[in-house]
Amino acid sequence: MESLRELDLEGTVITNLPPSIVHLNRLYRLDVIDCKMLENLPSNIGEIKSLQYLYLNETAIKDLPPSIEQLEGLVQLALSDCKILGSLPSNIGRMKSLRELLLNGTAIKDLPPSVEQLKCLDKLDLTNCKMLGSLPSDIGGMTSLNELFLNGTVIKDLPPSVEQLKGLYKLDLTDCKMLGSLPSNIGEMKSLKELCLGGSGIKKLPSSISLADLGELDWSNCNLDEESILNLPQSSQDLNLSGNNFVSLPASFTQLTRLYSLRLDDCLSLQTLELLPSSIHSVFAKDCVSLERYSIPNGAYIFELNFVETHKLVENHGNKKPNVYYSENPLQEIGGSILLPGNEIPSGFCRIKYES
Repeated sequence: MESLRELDLEGTVITNLPPSIVHLNRLYRLDVIDCKMLENLPSNIGEIKSLQYLYLNETAIKDLPPSIEQLEGLVQLALSDCKILGSLPSNIGRMKSLRELLLNGTAIKDLPPSVEQLKCLDKLDLTNCKMLGSLPSDIGGMTSLNELFLNGTVIKDLPPSVEQLKGLYKLDLTDCKMLGSLPSNIGEMKSLKELCLGGSGIKKLPSSISLADLGELDWSNCNLDEESILNLPQSSQDLNLSGNNFVSLPASFTQLTRLYSLRLDDCLSLQTLELLPSSIHSVFAKDCVSLERYSIPNGAYIFELNFVETHKLVENHGNKKPNVYYSENPLQEIGGSILLPGNEIPSGFCRIKYES
């Protein structure tokens, strides 16, 4: 079996791998996903120099043997939902070819400082590592990092060096409830396109955010008021502000000239929805129970509106029964769906089909 290149043991009841596995000197893929009885790897696993993909997800592994650091050709190391894995080998930075490190759902408390030596790493997933309270101070040394998932961790701050991640495309801080601020110069991360802050403790963005070229910003469920959303990135295209506490949108919203999608679902205090930029295509305001008035800017190419369960809009228009309208070509002849309260079709809609 020395010529074996892939070994798939997913879902089996094996309790260990034999030391002789290191003689599979052409093996490049080893899959033991969901082997719930597997508690450890052979101490000499680092001798499988050909190994590129190692999938250990959902096993009972408590720690990794130090020799794993010798797998300098490993491209992907997946440890997702290894719930009792509490640490990584101190010299994991020696794995020079590693591109993806998936630690989501583990019991990792911290990362060894040597991770900053993983110069080829482009994805680091620490989602729901509920024991993780901090990142290494030199994480900015991971110069190839494109995606960083920290959602559901208990980190309290990000090290200043995170600003050095010039290639970072996506930063996910969803449900980081202990995190109260972002680094002051985060706007200098020119490659950052997606920033997810939903459910975090962040109430204010640093002024440098105006310099960012963000396309997608999720800042939902953060108890934001009007002041919090005064200075959003002007590059914003897809903006999620659902579940917040503002009463109206500030005038600065008209300056978001690239914004095409706005989510405001469950903004229970929202009373008026106006001052939208003409670039807007989609507006979602489901369950905005206090919403009394809205307006769509002239010339907007509306693709989708959703105002379901906005009962005050019905009352404001004198209609008692909220109905659903579907439009294949609303406003400027662009296809999409329109969900509005009331039993009258608004003017300006073309070829509208009514559903009772």
